Amino acid sequence: MKSTKIFNIVLMIAVMAVSAATLNAQDKNKAKAKASAKKIDNFAEGKTLSKDDLGFLTAVTKAKGEKSRGANDEVTIDGTTYKVGHVLTSDDLAKISKAISKSKNGQKAQNKSKSRGDCRYVCYYYLQDSYGYWYYYYYCC
Repeated sequence: MKSTKIFNIVLMIAVMAVSAATLNAQDKNKAKAKASAKKIDNFAEGKTLSKDDLGFLTAVTKAKGEKSRGANDEVTIDGTTYKVGHVLTSDDLAKISKAISKSKNGQKAQNKSKSRGDCRYVCYYYLQDSYGYWYYYYYCC
């Protein structure tokens, strides 16, 4: 009984820590949200989608200026629905690449100070939820 309580407390602390880390990429101030943007690794065949990847794909697929309720649990691109844990195939990569290239929510910037790693250019994708919070994601482009 006592070990169950300790386990529950440790589990609760872990969930709170993960939640706090996820909330860092959102802010009502657009500049602050951009400063704490979530990094998205390049999509490759065999990659397993994470919650951050779905948030990024949500930002990519929304119309410019369209508000959302934050990152979705699933995203549909060109007839295929993606969820956390989905393993990407070459067909998926083609659909995702096409959606990224068509997206109007991106901003390309030079990474002069190398603050975002060794990328020459960084692409930021953003999304505003219906409560006014901004979500920013970036990757090397």
